[in-house]
Amino acid sequence: MRKTGFKLVVSLLLSTLAFAYAAESDKSEKKKSPYDNCGWNCLGWVWSDQTLKNTIVPLENVSESMEQLKAYSYTWNESGETSLGLIAQNVEQADPRLVRTTESGLKQIYVPGVVALLLAEVKALRAEVNTLKAQQGNNL
Repeated sequence: MRKTGFKLVVSLLLSTLAFAYAAESDKSEKKKSPYDNCGWNCLGWVWSDQTLKNTIVPLENVSESMEQLKAYSYTWNESGETSLGLIAQNVEQADPRLVRTTESGLKQIYVPGVVALLLAEVKALRAEVNTLKAQQGNNL
């Protein structure tokens, strides 16, 4: 089960980066879709300074949310382009904090939040691997 979780984390991270890279490399063609694949320009710079925040709590036990997320390959309806990424409705089921519904009814994913979950899961998996290595070393 943890091996599957690790594969999912790596798959999601790679698909997020591939999604942004593909969109960035195709900036010359301007699309007019409400669900435009705008890559890094969607992410931009995000205010993250500690002095702007309160009630800061580390993410823990994110494995259940991560297990629910699925990475997909899909084709955009309007452009016909193939892309990799997440489906907002699936993400919303895993963690509603990561999705918002626009006035038009379309859903958007909060990518920095997904990245935070991925980081927390990678750290948890790394700690588990280190524990297993230590146990294996003690049994030799």
